[in-house]
Amino acid sequence: STSLVDEEACMSSDTLRHSDDDTLEEMFNSGSTADLWRARIYNKRKPILASLGILVFVTLVLVAAALTTGLAVGLTSGNRKYTPVAEDYVLTPDEGDPFTRDKAGKEMIVTTREYQLKLYKDRFKNREKGIADMLEYLEPYLGVPLQHDGNVTLWRERHYKTKHCGKEYSELRSRDVLFSTFPPFVDTTIYNLKQNTGKNVGKASELLYLPSDEYADGTVQKVEMDVHACSHKYSRKSMVVSNVEFNSTIDTCQQLHEVYPHAFKTPENATATVKVKDVSYWWVYSVEGFLPAADGWEQTHFKIAFTLVYYDEESARTGEVLPHGETEWSIRLWSSEDGHGNWDESVLENMADTYVALLEEFGTNEHSYPCK
Repeated sequence: STSLVDEEACMSSDTLRHSDDDTLEEMFNSGSTADLWRARIYNKRKPILASLGILVFVTLVLVAAALTTGLAVGLTSGNRKYTPVAEDYVLTPDEGDPFTRDKAGKEMIVTTREYQLKLYKDRFKNREKGIADMLEYLEPYLGVPLQHDGNVTLWRERHYKTKHCGKEYSELRSRDVLFSTFPPFVDTTIYNLKQNTGKNVGKASELLYLPSDEYADGTVQKVEMDVHACSHKYSRKSMVVSNVEFNSTIDTCQQLHEVYPHAFKTPENATATVKVKDVSYWWVYSVEGFLPAADGWEQTHFKIAFTLVYYDEESARTGEVLPHGETEWSIRLWSSEDGHGNWDESVLENMADTYVALLEEFGTNEHSYPCK
């Protein structure tokens, strides 16, 4: 049997259908083509609305699928932002690490790591307090006393362009030490050549940028890993510290060849000039020591540095204004045997924990952080 509700529904449906037919017949008899088309559309409005509803539904499903797929792609392709964790910074060398000292001259190369953190300048309105706060925070992580008198050094730094001398390196710079609480450095000039090799440590170890015999005494040769908040890379560094006249500049390609004959070949034009890219004044506070050793390992040599860059010497000396250029904290670690041995993995793990803690506590003004 049919309920009262069902009968009313059927009656309502029949009435509506007959009403639609009457409306269509009335419009047809009026003789208007436009009215006829409107009538046809009017009569078919239910199927049209149903089709539109289905189309909207399908569109929403496709958009949702695309968004889901896009998120999955972002997770795997590195397009989303993320905050690294300690494990990302351990960077333990593989057993098959291609770094070797199998050629003459490579025996003097040391392996180091420098963890770097660009800091907000406001932290150094009072630079002594800014430094003391960070050292106090670091002490329990590194397990060594840090709040003692460190070394203060002020130097004038020049960066050079070397393209006209046959090759443009990542960095060529000179440093004129204008002041230092470490007496041997005062009134000296240091040359430093650097070439980045990305994540290829083998390539870095193959670059023999040794100075000539005249400048070989006391030279510092490194293969260093630079660790930043969102990346790391290797570089080959060659530092000249002796027989350089104080406040001297690198002026010609011939001069470069005389200092670094392996990096710069005999120039076709001996008087071709080397251009200065920029000049700045670096105020650096440093603390040096040894980290505790794990079982079976010797202590690890470290050096912490706070580098504040200014555009004029007076500002760098007094510290009465905020740094003009970069403001950076860094810690350099040497591998065992003062840079000639393997890495203590427990030290690398502890350093990764320390680096993440510093990021969380003090932040960084690196534009790439959080990372992609």
